[in-house]
Amino acid sequence: ACLYLARSYAGEKRFKEAHGLLASCEKRASDNPVFSFFSGRVAYDRGNKTQARVFFEKSLNVDPTYSQAALALGALHEEKENFPAAVKIYKNFLADESNTSNTQVLSRLVTIMFSMEKNTEVIPYAETLSSLDGTDLNLKVRLGLLYSDIERYDDAAKLFQDVLEVVPESDKVLYYLGALNQQVNKPTEAIDYFKRITNTSPLFGDAGLQIGQVMSAVAREEFVQGKTDKMSSFN
Repeated sequence: ACLYLARSYAGEKRFKEAHGLLASCEKRASDNPVFSFFSGRVAYDRGNKTQARVFFEKSLNVDPTYSQAALALGALHEEKENFPAAVKIYKNFLADESNTSNTQVLSRLVTIMFSMEKNTEVIPYAETLSSLDGTDLNLKVRLGLLYSDIERYDDAAKLFQDVLEVVPESDKVLYYLGALNQQVNKPTEAIDYFKRITNTSPLFGDAGLQIGQVMSAVAREEFVQGKTDKMSSFN
């Protein structure tokens, strides 16, 4: 009832009354973070972002597990493109054992860290988020690419194959798997994945070139091996 009435006051631009009501309600329920948070929302909607930040910080101090306050604080920093400050807010929130599985905050943190190209640092957060939300295929692909970069090829392949089970004709994932198998010297598997890319895909031409390179590498290896075997027999 308090929030409903405060919202009505704010809608009528009776901001002083809205803040006064919320402050009064907060005194009767000092362990509830929602009143400070809503005061922050009222201040934000009025364009007073400095005051909004004070209220959001107060809300989070009242309840360190209140994710809406953490997200609001982070969003204020993101608006100013102060991404390191936003990352700090989200990391501090997730450091609390009660908050480690909060997918909303994890998602914001992972998104920002990817944009900042903090590729090594983002991995544990991306792994946690992926384990909590197995439906996020884009995250699986991005995490798979990170694994490939640090030579965790088996982990990368597993993620790419998980994605293929849902979207078996994804040209990008087929290409990534082809390139990965090419990297770990599995030419047959690499060619199989490249061949599955259809001629309607923009990657079709490049996949064909990769097949040619793989076959050429195999031929050279067989030629060298053949010469070595002949020399061994001669000796």
